[in-house]
Amino acid sequence: MCAPAQFSSRAQSDSATHTAMHVLRAIVAASSSFLAEPNLHLSFEREGLVRAVETHDTARLYEWLLGVLSFQGISDTAALSFMSEHGLPGWEQIAAFLETAACPKLVTHWNFSNCGFVRSHGSCNTPGHYGRCPVPALPLRNGSLNRMAFSLFLFLRDVCEGDLVGWIDRRLASVSHRGSDEYAHRLGQALIQPMRGIHGASDKVLNMALSDFLIAVDPARELWRLAGSHMVAIDSLVHNLLHRTGTLAERGAEHAYGPTCYRPGKCADIVRQLAHEFDARQLDPAFPEVFPRLVQHALWHFCAQDGFNICNGMQIDDALPCENGDCPVLEACGRFSLRAMA
Repeated sequence: MCAPAQFSSRAQSDSATHTAMHVLRAIVAASSSFLAEPNLHLSFEREGLVRAVETHDTARLYEWLLGVLSFQGISDTAALSFMSEHGLPGWEQIAAFLETAACPKLVTHWNFSNCGFVRSHGSCNTPGHYGRCPVPALPLRNGSLNRMAFSLFLFLRDVCEGDLVGWIDRRLASVSHRGSDEYAHRLGQALIQPMRGIHGASDKVLNMALSDFLIAVDPARELWRLAGSHMVAIDSLVHNLLHRTGTLAERGAEHAYGPTCYRPGKCADIVRQLAHEFDARQLDPAFPEVFPRLVQHALWHFCAQDGFNICNGMQIDDALPCENGDCPVLEACGRFSLRAMA
């Protein structure tokens, strides 16, 4: 694979710490076209989401969010194919199910957290109600998504009081210390932390689902844009890149991919630190100066099959350090192997 034109052909390496950050900065500089706001906004407008935000249409936002959260566990293509064939439940359908449900787990969001439905076992935590339970009836890809469909509905109905837009506005407005360095990150956490109570909604999928939406659905909502631009979703490609470049080792942050990526000093924090060292306005004057979501996406784009596909840990025989002579940052990269860490 040829080096993308945006990269220089040689990367400096003055010290170990400088090397890793230099490599990452070079990778980020290759992704100047991400988040063309008019295109994102128009996409949300075509989907009816701009109107849904304007009118506080939680039913429409539920259907959109359920679809976005369903892109997990398999490839996006496979997930989209399944949803196209089988569809997704709507707000009114779930509401009708709950009106006749007898199970005490389906009374409120907080009761449902201990539902325990497992499709493969045909079981749940209230087996006496299983035969009449609506949760198994949904034609979704797996039982966990069935639980998520009800859990998301109950969260929006009970925690958000039926108004997701109003809830987002209130949560963001409640974040204090606006001038602090952590303010923008804490905006996102004000949404992510309570939404972890939705079954199947991890930090990764929530950040992926909400970031672009908050950035572009309503440009006039300043706090939405700020929160979305600081949301970071760490997938296996980004985690593996941080390992392979030697970034994790330099910071004593080596760890297995998973929830640990969001702990202090690990992957998400490293991406946020890099964002503070990289002025995104160099790529587009319309971007904010500090733009962690852009940095995260650029790292992903460098690896992804749909991007540059240069450092895709899913496709590389990685028993030994990388020997890809076409990589534009090879000379500065730490070239750690993944299997050596396993």
